[in-house]
Amino acid sequence: MSVPLSEQIGAMGLVDQLRHREMEIQEHLNLPQRRAEVAERIRSYYQNNGIAFDDATIEEGVCLFFSRRLVFEAPTLNLTQRLLVRLNMARGTLLKITVIVAVTLALLLGLNWSENIRAQRDATQLATHSQALQHRQQQMLERLKAVTLPTEDRQALTGWAVQAGKDIANQKLKAAENTLGVLDDYLDYAAEPLTLSLVDRPGVKSGVERCYEAAGCSPNSLRGKSWYLIVEALDATGKPTQVPVTSVEDGKTRWADQFGVRVSHDEYQKLRQDKLDDGHINQRVIGDKPANTLALRFTQRTSSNPDMILQW
Repeated sequence: MSVPLSEQIGAMGLVDQLRHREMEIQEHLNLPQRRAEVAERIRSYYQNNGIAFDDATIEEGVCLFFSRRLVFEAPTLNLTQRLLVRLNMARGTLLKITVIVAVTLALLLGLNWSENIRAQRDATQLATHSQALQHRQQQMLERLKAVTLPTEDRQALTGWAVQAGKDIANQKLKAAENTLGVLDDYLDYAAEPLTLSLVDRPGVKSGVERCYEAAGCSPNSLRGKSWYLIVEALDATGKPTQVPVTSVEDGKTRWADQFGVRVSHDEYQKLRQDKLDDGHINQRVIGDKPANTLALRFTQRTSSNPDMILQW
């Protein structure tokens, strides 16, 4: 039976590969013997060629050669390869940084979204509040047109309404709201007729004496003294109500249900004697406030525009 040459050559190639591999393995397994054989060959070569040599140097060189035979020496990497290696080695750190950056960006985007929503809501509320105040201001102007007021009072109240409109236009909504609130109170106050009556109740003063001398006033002298009768405003049902009063002592205007009205010493003494007679004041009315006006009117018991106080 004939064997094809191609099969023989192919099989021999594999056999040679296995044989050479076996020889290499045996060389590595018999490393001490191999080193000794190589060292002896080198000595023979140097002797045959008349080259001086040292056995220790040959042994050291042979050992160094064989020690490096099985050592893998990595090829030199270029810049791109080194960068890829470093990135691969630092992939854990890079992953953490990426996660942190992603979370930070998400938080920033969420915060920005929340701020935009809040800003839109605030803008909507501001516009709604502004429109409500504009409507309220128009209502106040209509009330002013519908009521009959003295020219001076109308000018004062109209000035407040105009100022409120300016504050609304300038987005000073708190100031506009306060001004409209004051205007509303004054319009209610102006519409109601009031009676100014001296306070006549047990335990409540009906008059006070003031001393304005820095060094004090003498009990037997009128020098540096002023006298005030304590007054309250009553509505049509006789119920005390508050009125705006400007104190002569500090110049501030406040709403008060009782206030002092300056009178002469003689008028003060008349009231004092009247109350001492039977514990009550017979002539209590000292003025009034007609409907559709802001000004208080006083009788001849005091001046037409007397000084007033709010504390005693």
